[in-house]
Amino acid sequence: MNIYRCTNPCDLCPPPTIPPNCGCGCHPMPPFIPPTPPCPPPMPTPTGCGCGCGCGNSPVVPGATGPQGNQGLQGVPGPMGPTGPQGIQGIQGVRGPTGVTGPQGLQGSQGPQGPCGPVGPQGPQGPQGPQGLPGATGATGATGATGATGATGAPGPGLSTASEFNPAALYSEGDLVFYGGSLYMANRNAPTGTPGTSADYSLVSVAGPTGSTGVTGATGATGATGEAGPTGPTGPTGATGPTGPTGPTGATGATGADGATGATGASVTGPTGATGATGATGATGEAGPTGPTGEAPPLNALYATNASSQSPSSNGDGLTFDTNQVEEGTAISHTASSDTFTLNDAGIYEVSYSTDATNASSTGAVGAQLTLQGSAVPGSAKSGTITTANNLMPLAATVLVNASAGDELKLTMVGTGLSYTNSSMMIHKLD
Repeated sequence: MNIYRCTNPCDLCPPPTIPPNCGCGCHPMPPFIPPTPPCPPPMPTPTGCGCGCGCGNSPVVPGATGPQGNQGLQGVPGPMGPTGPQGIQGIQGVRGPTGVTGPQGLQGSQGPQGPCGPVGPQGPQGPQGPQGLPGATGATGATGATGATGATGAPGPGLSTASEFNPAALYSEGDLVFYGGSLYMANRNAPTGTPGTSADYSLVSVAGPTGSTGVTGATGATGATGEAGPTGPTGPTGATGPTGPTGPTGATGATGADGATGATGASVTGPTGATGATGATGATGEAGPTGPTGEAPPLNALYATNASSQSPSSNGDGLTFDTNQVEEGTAISHTASSDTFTLNDAGIYEVSYSTDATNASSTGAVGAQLTLQGSAVPGSAKSGTITTANNLMPLAATVLVNASAGDELKLTMVGTGLSYTNSSMMIHKLD
């Protein structure tokens, strides 16, 4: 910044101000007349203060440059002016072309492993997987010790020709005997041994359920009444009232009035005696007689077999059973050497089958399933894979069937070119 002094002593020139001073800091001699246009910024001139105005009649001589003054305090900020109106939005510029994709940067180093997150909720249970192939038949274990024979239960009614087993009796083939509460049939004439352990007898039905509990016996007589408690003490006698005065003896005349009767003494009741001790409890009555044995449920069952090899013609054809080993009741019927079992009564039936399947010409899947009125019974289909021709694959299943009266049940082939041996079918009506 240049500093100027006038010859008629002047102070240092301050920043320009509004005329008539012109901002030179010199007193106007004579007063300045505002120039036109307003004073320009100060500039060093040989004859004035550089304001464009005279500084008296003396020329202005530039003085030596003084030291820089301290910076002045910052002025108080003026109030904020009102916000101007928003300008009109300009039109959108043309989108520039996409730049060239830069080269892929180097892969950064792997960051540290973060902390383990919380264990998430357990997912829903997945669908059940397919049934695995049947395992190979294990070796037969050693025969366990024979358990103790249970008490003989009473035979249930319904089989009038059956009798309790007698070791000394001579039985014929087909005779029915009860032993250990179960029903057995003699397989040959003059059978030997004991039913349940001898092959000369076949189990027909197991023992019936235990009969219901007998009626409860009558209640015993009530015990004798206890002795009466002691009588309480007699209360005190009340005081006797005063005797009335005797009348004077006078001439025989009217009898004088009777004196007043004394007050009656208060009657005090003695306290109630203590309650006597409770009498002894009467003896318990005798137990009632045991109720009758419950009736054995009627047996409706059929067991058929076919040990020979058979090869149905087409997929879905039934296996035949040439022998009915056991046939009890009328709910199930089957003609020997046929493939159809008729369920004559409506209800729930337990059905079990087993067979050995094979293929003499190739390897691969073999299978079997039950059908009711031509439709597959759910849960009855079983299958396996043979890796060598003529290998046997055991197939077996047990299911419950809700049948209508007259429904036909069959065990059918699943596949083609298969053979089956050692086939058996057991049907038992449960209700």
